[in-house]
Amino acid sequence: MCVLYWRTKEGKVSVVKEMLEDIDKEKKKISFRVIEGELLKHYKSFKIMIQVTPKEKGSTVHCVFEYQKQRHQIPDPHAILQITLQINNKINAYLTHRKMANSQVQKLETNVYLEEAAELVFDVFCNKTYCIAKVFPTKVKSIEINEGEWGTQGSIISWKYVHDGNNCVAKEVIGDIDRKNCKVSFKVIEGDLLQKYKSFKFVMQFIPKEDGSVTKLVLEYEKQNYDTPDPVTMLQFGNEVIKKVGDFLKKD
Repeated sequence: MCVLYWRTKEGKVSVVKEMLEDIDKEKKKISFRVIEGELLKHYKSFKIMIQVTPKEKGSTVHCVFEYQKQRHQIPDPHAILQITLQINNKINAYLTHRKMANSQVQKLETNVYLEEAAELVFDVFCNKTYCIAKVFPTKVKSIEINEGEWGTQGSIISWKYVHDGNNCVAKEVIGDIDRKNCKVSFKVIEGDLLQKYKSFKFVMQFIPKEDGSVTKLVLEYEKQNYDTPDPVTMLQFGNEVIKKVGDFLKKD
């Protein structure tokens, strides 16, 4: 049993009591179930699973939240994700030399379920990217093509968008397109993101399910400095865009 305390941006101290549910030392996997505290005011149940996977150089920490909302309107736990990333970064700082941390490509991942078919969602993001500005005009002001053609590898597109209350721009090159597996990537080559990150890439895959699809969004990034924050709010922004596209296709 463990008790965690954290302080929110508003200065409020929140408390959560967790039960250590399972440890798999061979697979380097551990899980905690929340049994008391602030989280259960918003979620009927909340479980945190952490697995550390060895790599050729270092390791990958994979954290999964399983939760059941008290009400449909309850937001997804992005704040808890951010706290988890902060803890992971502190551990990384303790175990790894600062200069080594700067050169590591890191990843953030989210999965968004949609009722629409994977092929339809892939078509919007890959071939009709410009539609996103019409779908989400409050956050995406425009998407224009600078070189090449829509849905073509190597083409360059520009975004004007609002992020964290700021007007931002991004120029991206369309990377690998795997039409068979509904997968596409966008590499940022100019814009606001490169003020904080040496490199930044969006990788999207649209996975068919029996009653819809799952959009898997992976952010691959390399920080300019050790103290640069992880792009959690950009991951949240991506979540919002995906859901807006899903709503658009539902009406179409």
